[in-house]
Amino acid sequence: MGDVNTLLFIASDVRSGSTLLDQLLGAHKQIQSVGELHHLDSHIKRKGPGWSWGWKCSCGDNIDTCPFWFKIQTEIKQRGVLDWTEITTCSSKDPNVLKGVFLSILALTVPSHTIRRWLMGLLYNLEEELQTAIVRNEIVTCAFNVSGCHLVVDSSKNPNVLMGYTLLTPRPRLKVIHLIRDGRAVSFSKNRRHHSRTTYSLIGFMRGITSWLYKNSSILAVLKEIPAPQKLEIRYEDLCVAPRRELKKICVFLNIPYSDTMSQIDRIGRHNIGGSPSRFDISACDIRLDIRWSQNLRTLQKTIYALLVGWFGRQFGYPVWYSFTKDRFQADINKNNDSSNRK
Repeated sequence: MGDVNTLLFIASDVRSGSTLLDQLLGAHKQIQSVGELHHLDSHIKRKGPGWSWGWKCSCGDNIDTCPFWFKIQTEIKQRGVLDWTEITTCSSKDPNVLKGVFLSILALTVPSHTIRRWLMGLLYNLEEELQTAIVRNEIVTCAFNVSGCHLVVDSSKNPNVLMGYTLLTPRPRLKVIHLIRDGRAVSFSKNRRHHSRTTYSLIGFMRGITSWLYKNSSILAVLKEIPAPQKLEIRYEDLCVAPRRELKKICVFLNIPYSDTMSQIDRIGRHNIGGSPSRFDISACDIRLDIRWSQNLRTLQKTIYALLVGWFGRQFGYPVWYSFTKDRFQADINKNNDSSNRK
């Protein structure tokens, strides 16, 4: 990769490990992570997403007092391109989830670029996506200058945000990691987080897996706009069970040397915005595979998953009926440990 500035975008559904991956990547000295950049405007204006952690940077400071973001703000003012107080980085809201599923799967299956772009235009406001992408790209440029790194990570996740980057002319040097997690685990985590007393609600579970299908099929549709060497698929489960192996794979993808610092969660001195509130917990520094869903989901819920979206999960290696456990990965880890250590 040399000295070419590259934007690395993490695309995923929520509750899929994007904050974890963001933190692991940010531990590399050649990588600067800015977190979920589409939430920057809410942190500046102190309203909207981010209220639960007081719109603070991961370092604990407000955006205006954080040393890193203060430098970004200064750089923005010197460039004279944007008004810092009026920045808009958050684009269109998610569509109705059933409409999203229909259009994204349709866009995923059509071979024509023109028709696919038209379908995505029915799903998102492409003009609005382009305008907010221009703003985010300016901020990414400032992050390159301020950090001195040639890799900047935007973990905004959402497919519409990624779509915006693909609309830029000229398009920035862009690489994408599609981070996927078992849809049952994602739905379980969504319901557990927002409705602790109705974790096993059938309606909540169905909403969760439908949203998971929409987000990931839409991501795949947008990824058709990106050449194969610029995209990589990573499974959350593999990242948790064999982090060193998966991070080495990512380093090869990014054309940078692997660093042992990446396989340890160190939240001190990070400057991410958005993401899971866990980024403020400096005591939780181990990487663990969360498989509570496999013991807690009801048989009816697992059956509904199998019937509705099991076909989609299977293409990522998720068996329709099998419940993931750590033992599932043990043979794979043993098989890869020796070769991983030799690299």
